[in-house]
Amino acid sequence: MPGFSSKRKTFIFDLLIISTVFCLMLAFLTYDTVQMFNWKLFDTLMHIRRQTTVKSENVAIVCIDQRSLEYYLENGVSWPWPREFYSRLTNYLSGCGARAIIYDIIFSDPDFERSGEGGKIADVDFGDAIRESDRTYLVVQAYPDSIPENPHSESFYLTNDTIYKKYDAYSTQYAVFPLEVLSAGAKGLGLANVDPPEVDGIYRRYPLVRKIHNRYVPSLAYSVARDILGEENIRERLFDSSGKSRYVDKNGMLLLNWYGESGPTDGVFTYYSFHGVIDSAISAEQDKPLLIPKEAFKDKIVIVGSNAPGLLDLKPTPFSTQETPYPGMEIHATAIENFLNDDFIYRVPLWIVALCMMCAILVIFIGFKYLTQLKFFIAVFVACIIAELLTAFGVLSGNNVMPWVEILGATTLSFVGLVLSGYFRESKDKKILRRSFERYVNDSVLEDILENPNSVDFEGRVLTATIMATDIAGFTSISEKLSAHDVVSRLNDYLSEVSEIIIDHGGYINKYIGDAILAVFGAFGENEHHKRACIAGVNAMKIIERKISEAKINNLDPFVTRMGITTGDLTMGNIGSARKIEYTVIGDSVNSAFRLEGLNKYYNTRLLVSEYTRAGAGDDFEFRLIDLVKVKGKETPVGIYELLGMKDDVSPVKLRNRDEFEDAVNYYREGNFERALEKFSRLTDAGDPPSPVMKERCEYFLKNPPGNDWAGVWTMTSK
Repeated sequence: MPGFSSKRKTFIFDLLIISTVFCLMLAFLTYDTVQMFNWKLFDTLMHIRRQTTVKSENVAIVCIDQRSLEYYLENGVSWPWPREFYSRLTNYLSGCGARAIIYDIIFSDPDFERSGEGGKIADVDFGDAIRESDRTYLVVQAYPDSIPENPHSESFYLTNDTIYKKYDAYSTQYAVFPLEVLSAGAKGLGLANVDPPEVDGIYRRYPLVRKIHNRYVPSLAYSVARDILGEENIRERLFDSSGKSRYVDKNGMLLLNWYGESGPTDGVFTYYSFHGVIDSAISAEQDKPLLIPKEAFKDKIVIVGSNAPGLLDLKPTPFSTQETPYPGMEIHATAIENFLNDDFIYRVPLWIVALCMMCAILVIFIGFKYLTQLKFFIAVFVACIIAELLTAFGVLSGNNVMPWVEILGATTLSFVGLVLSGYFRESKDKKILRRSFERYVNDSVLEDILENPNSVDFEGRVLTATIMATDIAGFTSISEKLSAHDVVSRLNDYLSEVSEIIIDHGGYINKYIGDAILAVFGAFGENEHHKRACIAGVNAMKIIERKISEAKINNLDPFVTRMGITTGDLTMGNIGSARKIEYTVIGDSVNSAFRLEGLNKYYNTRLLVSEYTRAGAGDDFEFRLIDLVKVKGKETPVGIYELLGMKDDVSPVKLRNRDEFEDAVNYYREGNFERALEKFSRLTDAGDPPSPVMKERCEYFLKNPPGNDWAGVWTMTSK
């Protein structure tokens, strides 16, 4: 990407990461493996939602349970039971005012002879009971393989099937129908099949319709609900004006809104044992007290089915447990409740899923870009995950479902991708930073830089720092007397020791300009940079004094060094051309530091600091006010001070001279040049280095008095 900045490249790369994650998660919406995780999340949230089971007011169950099987077996009646039982049950439930009677049993084979009683007669009697009740529904069982079929009624098939043709409903060519003598009088027929289960073997959906012989047939619950609610009403609930439905998936399946645990004890539906109901029917015929009152079935949809393990009608569902398996009849019952209560789960459109996914990814992306500390970014990620899970629960509580695993996955993968990207980028950046700065800053500053790489912005930043400029007086003349080898050797020795002092006190050696040093204190956010620079200056002067003494002993020209220190704003960044670039500092403060260094020559001093550095350095130093000057090119005067040393390290003589010098400066600034001259003359005689300059200036002003606008400011005409 020629011409792109580093920040822009980083932004584009990170944007590419989250875009890839977004597309990947959209693609995963169709993957069965991912859907399995969505189903597990659905089950968990549904369990949380249904911690208290919602009892049904519409459906009751007459259960062929193990107790009933054992009861009749003890009385010499084995399974399958005679049709007389069902005739009596149908008549009794009809007489109780049941709203509908549903047999979740395949009556495909004729009854057989029992104790001289003909099976055909029993079938006819049962068929008559079904017809007379005008509320009994029977089931049809579809099979994938070829089997003999019983005759069946055309009324079973859906004639107005245009609305269903858009669904790729599960299809079979074979089915087992009830005996014609039974189905002929039935209120309706419905498909018993609730398969297929999901990829993990759990039944969560329920078919609206299926196809047999390439013709659409209703499920058992749909068949019952169409009669009770009316076909027009139920279609209005399920489909919009164009025939589309967010309740029905592409296979013609509805996602059931489960109400809680199953079973006769604490389940959703009220259970009555088959033999108990038959006993109540017999008691009613004999005008005896009823074991189960007729009111138990009044206006109820009664499903007759089995939960006995031996009859193999147990299905795994979201609420199945090892102790309480879910009988198939309860799946039909749940679907009927959903129909009657208009209570199916709404499937949120894919564009909303994509929008939620995009929002989650953008939150992670923005957090990554604006939060500099990993712990805060992790907190944002955790907050997003918690918010998504809470939203998922809230959405499901409102009877809506979304593929939250893809949204959670998009959030997690974006987080991981950006963290890894940031980690490798940071590792690379840290290597660059270490390589760039390890020789120019001390270890603690380097660690601070590596800990907070944002303190280094190669593209440029403005900061407030303290700048130190050093230079060797007369270096050109000295170097002309030495061989090239000696020049390099002595200069490296000098620069090494002085640089170490600067680095040890937190300075950043920005560059060497021949024999000069440019150092910055506070370049990377360090505190007390004024003080650090002053300490470094004092200690560097001690090194220089030692080296001057050593040079004199060895009859060498000493490297007499002058320093200027000031504090102010500067710009730091990569400056240069495409072929040659360096990380450096520019600005008025940098120029001022070099001007201060140059003023040492004028005032015969060695270490000058500006009033800005003096103000921030604290009370650990002894300073001497030298002058108030306007340097060349500047209109604002600046107070300059000589840094004498650390407190308690400066001799009493220097302190007395300092005090007298500052008194003289005050007289000078007040325009009392005669009194100032007296003091500067005495200090000059005592050998005080800057006093001759000020003495000469007082003499000049006595001969050439300044105007009435005199403010004690001296304007420098040269750098």
